[in-house]
Amino acid sequence: MAETSINQKIFLEQNGKALLLLEAQVLMVEYNKDQNNINNLNRKIIRLKKHVEELDN
Repeated sequence: MAETSINQKIFLEQNGKALLLLEAQVLMVEYNKDQNNINNLNRKIIRLKKHVEELDN
């Protein structure tokens, strides 16, 4: 019975680690989406600046 308890603890520990890894992967995906949004906004800002410069000329 003690062996079962140890196995259950190991199982729960491994599952906990696996869940943490999944959470980290989800956070990385969200971070990458945010970075893509920032990059897209920066490109739009650059285009707008060029248009403003063209209007000034």
